[in-house]
Amino acid sequence: MQLAEALLADAEGSCEHALSDLSVANQRSALSTLAISRLLDAMASRTVIVRLGLGNLRDDGARKRHQQVTMANTEAKRVRRQQQQQQQSADGDGTGGGGGTGGGS
Repeated sequence: MQLAEALLADAEGSCEHALSDLSVANQRSALSTLAISRLLDAMASRTVIVRLGLGNLRDDGARKRHQQVTMANTEAKRVRRQQQQQQQSADGDGTGGGGGTGGGS
């Protein structure tokens, strides 16, 4: 439970160098339904987490939620990347573009 709580508490933090993959699969004992639910809550609140390895999920509801949150976070990552590329293009267009701004002699 402490890991999920830490992830939820850090949801307000910077996304620039954030945790994107987390795996808690292959534990000695199976994760409880509550632990899985909390980890999925943390993943949903931290859209930068795009992969959460939970091992085999026996609960259909948890499996479906895991798929939904994974897809939503993957899409959010795609949108962020696209926005960054557009921002970089806009910044580059204002400085003359072409990529040859260094000169170098």
